Amino acid sequence: SEVTIVSANPDKMAVFDTITVQNSTNITFDSVDVDFKPTVNTYSHESAFMISGSSDITVRNSHIEGENAKQNGVDSIAGYPVGRGMTVQNSSDVVLEGNDISYLHKGIITISSERLDILNNSIENLRLSHIAGADVHDVTIEGNYLGAVRPHNYGGAGDHGDYIHFWILDGQAKNSSDIHIADNFFAQGDGLRMMGVYLEDHWDTTAKFTNVVIDNNLFHLADHQSILIEGAQGVAITNNTMLQSGGAPNDAPGVVLSVGVKGVVLDSNIFSQPVAIMDNNVQVVQNTNNLVVQYSNPNGANYAGSYFPNVSKQSPDISDLQPSQNIGRGASLTEAGPGSSGKTPDRPAPQQPDTNDGGDTGQDPVDQQPPVSEKPGTGGDSGNTGD
Repeated sequence: SEVTIVSANPDKMAVFDTITVQNSTNITFDSVDVDFKPTVNTYSHESAFMISGSSDITVRNSHIEGENAKQNGVDSIAGYPVGRGMTVQNSSDVVLEGNDISYLHKGIITISSERLDILNNSIENLRLSHIAGADVHDVTIEGNYLGAVRPHNYGGAGDHGDYIHFWILDGQAKNSSDIHIADNFFAQGDGLRMMGVYLEDHWDTTAKFTNVVIDNNLFHLADHQSILIEGAQGVAITNNTMLQSGGAPNDAPGVVLSVGVKGVVLDSNIFSQPVAIMDNNVQVVQNTNNLVVQYSNPNGANYAGSYFPNVSKQSPDISDLQPSQNIGRGASLTEAGPGSSGKTPDRPAPQQPDTNDGGDTGQDPVDQQPPVSEKPGTGGDSGNTGD
């Protein structure tokens, strides 16, 4: 029968250092606080909350927070967070709902799992990806606030990351099917530019992404590959709004289709640059009712500021990015995350170290003996891919 572990007083949550659920079933955690405190010996793959080999696990209304490293360690850099918020591996029927996750290397990593619901969470102030993993099946990512990211030495030999990044695992037995990404707010805020959604499959693997839906999401980013899809079969990109948060004109967020993507539907979106098709084998079966806005000429047609007066505001919330008129396309999103503001509750920020970031090593710290396989990305823009 189901076991529920819940704080007696949700306004003063019970505090754990870490939580591990292994080879278990029918457990719900409600309104708990995981206060992850890394040391100089902490590796980036270590998790505040680990779910492994389990099923029917729910984590809701909870707070998971790490902190910035105070000095360089075995896998950390002073001034940057280390460790994962949550890992879900070899598990099924997992629900992560209404949580806030912050100040970690990565937010949620999932490997070889199925029927995973990531709903109405706030994930921000990371070093890298909010949600990432491989060999995933029947995944719903809906209603989340995905906020600021601050990579170290971003691009080139430095950090690479994406808000949502799934890839096909080497030797994966079956397709990664039924990936549903909807009603999320991708907000750069005061962080750095990174890709929004990256489905990576450029190794000609037997398994593919199938039945992918990206619908009613609001992107406020400065990366031209805000959606990059490779090798997927059956992709619907509908009712999304992609607005530019800053950067150069060629940084305007858009959709890139590559490596023989088939069965693509593009309908009722607002893009900040035209869809880029990088492969002659890409198959778009429907391209209707989409609008491309521009930022250079306030008196010209389809000027973004005419539709979205607050598009250039620093760190806008969802209400700032509502259209001033009925455009007949784009996202209708009005809230994301645990609250209607689309941002996490106010909490004191982890203490910043007095030291510098340790210098540019030219390389990412290496995960040693990771519990799951993480495959770095190599496709697309060399400064913006991989996990």
